[in-house]
Amino acid sequence: MSFLDEDDIELNALDEFTALGWDTRFGPDISKGCADDNQRERDEFDQIFLERRLRDLLKQVKGDE
Repeated sequence: MSFLDEDDIELNALDEFTALGWDTRFGPDISKGCADDNQRERDEFDQIFLERRLRDLLKQVKGDE
């Protein structure tokens, strides 16, 4: 009998998001302490919303851009 572990579920979810056109990134690559500080999008791992991305999308929805 096989079972799914957390990694399997996460990878399947990421595949689905990618198929829907979402941009996925590896958490440590966009978090505090990443090798390229210009790529940092969040200050802590528990920060769920990526504020810059959210603001950019809201501007698009409102028609500000």
